[in-house]
Amino acid sequence: MARIVRRLLTNKLIWLVVLTSVGAFLRLTAVEQTNVDRPLRADALEYYLTAYNLRHGGIYSRSPGVLVNPPAKVVPDAYRPPGVPLLIAAVMTQRSGPAEESTVGHAITCPPVLS
Repeated sequence: MARIVRRLLTNKLIWLVVLTSVGAFLRLTAVEQTNVDRPLRADALEYYLTAYNLRHGGIYSRSPGVLVNPPAKVVPDAYRPPGVPLLIAAVMTQRSGPAEESTVGHAITCPPVLS
């Protein structure tokens, strides 16, 4: 019995798998259990607007464009790095319909899970 316990304690691969599993469980639990009152604010809003403009106009811009009343002109800019807006735009292209409210949930969930 002592030999089995000693072998388990010295096997690094088993510990690597156990620690990775516990870390993945904690990460996924934190992402799923987090409540966000207003998901589109500050940086998240700019990332979403950039992805929206990429999908609907092919322009990399954080301008609100047609989402405000009266519509604003979409002027290209390079204020944000392209990684997160491209990820959100890729999720948007898989969704149909003008509202795309389900995309907001994916846009909020993807970056924390991937980090």
